[in-house]
Amino acid sequence: MILILTFYFVFNQKIIFPSSQSKEVKITLNIQNFEPVSPAEVQSSIESDQKALEEATKQLFEQIASSATEQEEAKPPTQETTKQIFEKIAAQSKKVSLSSTTEEALEKARLAKVEQKRLEQEKRQQEALAKEKAIEDEKAHVEKLKQARLNALAIAAAKEKARVADIEQKRLEKEKKKQEALAKALKKKQDEKLKKQKLAKEKARREKLHKKKVHKQKLAKKRRQQQTKKSKRHSKDPLANAIMSASTSVRPRKSKRPAMRMIKQFYGSEFNSFTPTQKKFIEKNLGSIYRITQRTLTRNGYPRVAARTHQQGTQIVTFYLHPNGAISGLRLKKRVGYASLDKNTIKVIRIAYKNYPRPKTKTKITFYVEYSLF
Repeated sequence: MILILTFYFVFNQKIIFPSSQSKEVKITLNIQNFEPVSPAEVQSSIESDQKALEEATKQLFEQIASSATEQEEAKPPTQETTKQIFEKIAAQSKKVSLSSTTEEALEKARLAKVEQKRLEQEKRQQEALAKEKAIEDEKAHVEKLKQARLNALAIAAAKEKARVADIEQKRLEKEKKKQEALAKALKKKQDEKLKKQKLAKEKARREKLHKKKVHKQKLAKKRRQQQTKKSKRHSKDPLANAIMSASTSVRPRKSKRPAMRMIKQFYGSEFNSFTPTQKKFIEKNLGSIYRITQRTLTRNGYPRVAARTHQQGTQIVTFYLHPNGAISGLRLKKRVGYASLDKNTIKVIRIAYKNYPRPKTKTKITFYVEYSLF
């Protein structure tokens, strides 16, 4: 019975002592100040504790067994014997309890170390993540600053471009205004120049008219003086004298011999090839055409160069007169030998032909133009 109780108390790790002998063993471990041990050392310590526990339990059972055998052989155990046995069992139980508590403390220390490693690893991971995040934030901040700088540069470039464009526009407008002012000034200058030229031309024209008038007055005066002297100067050419004598009278003479002689002198055998209408027009109007030409010549005035150099002479002019009053083929059949007189004759014919009588058909006209100074 004692043996069975002993086994029961041992396997349940519970020993009942008398109240006077009961003791409580408390083991307190400070895990925070616990020095870390490698897992191999912990495992070897646990195995050695287990072996020690098994040896102590085995020795305890042997002692109990031997004590029981001796008591059966001798005499029944006394109270003192039983007390000693329980003291031994309590001592062994303390050893076993201490060993078990040490094992639990070691396990807790191992778990605490593993937890500490896990926490340190998480802390390192968190620090790494925080570092990566800080690097990313720094990169984002740098990128943001870079983008802001680029935007600022772009805005500054756009403003500078707009400023340059504005300056160029103002310059162009100023240049345009300057050109317009120059053009206006040039136009004003040209207008003033044209006005002066017009005034000069008008003055020259008036002076020319005045000189012509004076010249005509002088010529009229000379003619009057010559008429008073009753002297008449004739040309050396008898044909020209015949034309002049024929053309001076307003009414046609009854005798046509001088006119016919003049016509033959001008036209020759060509006159016979003309139609009767052409012949009749020439015989009737050649003197009128001559008088109109001479009047125009007198009105237009003697060429200045020819008057200063005393140029004079007789020319033969020929051209075709059309029914509409126009002329064609105007040329000098006989030149006087002075360019100023030749040009003046062509000019006078181009003015005087508008007053010529008009033929019914195209007719060739030939007559003298005489220049003489009195």
